[in-house]
Amino acid sequence: RRRPPRSTLFPYTTLFRSQTKLTEILTKERQEWATIVARDITLQSLDFIRKKDLPGLQKMIDKEEKKHREHFVYIFVMDTKGRILAHIFKKDFPGELVGANKVSPGQTSHVQLLETKGGLVYDFASLVSGKEGTLGTIRVGISEKYIRRAVTDVVGTIMGVTALVTGIGILIALGLANF
Repeated sequence: RRRPPRSTLFPYTTLFRSQTKLTEILTKERQEWATIVARDITLQSLDFIRKKDLPGLQKMIDKEEKKHREHFVYIFVMDTKGRILAHIFKKDFPGELVGANKVSPGQTSHVQLLETKGGLVYDFASLVSGKEGTLGTIRVGISEKYIRRAVTDVVGTIMGVTALVTGIGILIALGLANF
């Protein structure tokens, strides 16, 4: 009985090695996307914060949450003193989030991986600034599970195609060998 050549295992070993790189690339892509969304929310919130229109700010945050529901764990806005102005939490606001991610002086945003009760979350902080200086901070949280699921989906698809092509190749080789 013949064993398949080692070369048939090569695509799988390559796939497993590339999974790490794929995870890195997709994580970075999701982080860049979330940073852009956080900055968009920041720009939208500027006038609401200036005018102290908290109902309008809450409405805008709720609209953004509906638009990005499958991606975001949370969105909240706080002023420069750490008071929560708007958030999407259905129950009480988890106070430990307030000081968990700070934007350094000279920066306009910061990304921090946080461990929460719901698992690991990438927390994006973006300063709300106007002519009058910094008015507050927008915080957006994306579950690490969401990013991992995206990687798993892509790797699963690649593995399926690789298995199919390998299987077809083996069947053709066996057919030709017996011919």
